[in-house]
Amino acid sequence: MKNMQTYSYPIIFFDSTCILCNSSIQFILRHEHSSLSHFAPLNGIIFSELYTPSITDIPDSILVYKHGVFLSKTEAIIAIMIAMGFYWKYLAALLWLIPPFLRNAIYDYIAFNRIQWFGRQELCLLPNKENIHRFHS
Repeated sequence: MKNMQTYSYPIIFFDSTCILCNSSIQFILRHEHSSLSHFAPLNGIIFSELYTPSITDIPDSILVYKHGVFLSKTEAIIAIMIAMGFYWKYLAALLWLIPPFLRNAIYDYIAFNRIQWFGRQELCLLPNKENIHRFHS
């Protein structure tokens, strides 16, 4: 049985070798209003402790773990935008108005093509001194 560790902060899990995913994390760090979220790779220890995937439910690029629940696709993006605060939460509200089947179809298209379009990197994202405590393995 997996260790059911609880976390009091949201964790954004991302593909640490995907250039688009790493750029998205850097974007969040630059534009967030408060520093509430933490970050961890999809292939890391914390993710493997928390997530029990089925064969058809393997994450593609980004997940948010919040209050013991995993959010995926545009639901994760909306949660991230809300956590970023300021005007991002209003943009999240506009995104939420788009029907989920449509916004998730667009998300799936980008997620499917992200490596071809943006590529992979060999090195992991290195946080700066101010944010290193928010990154986990």
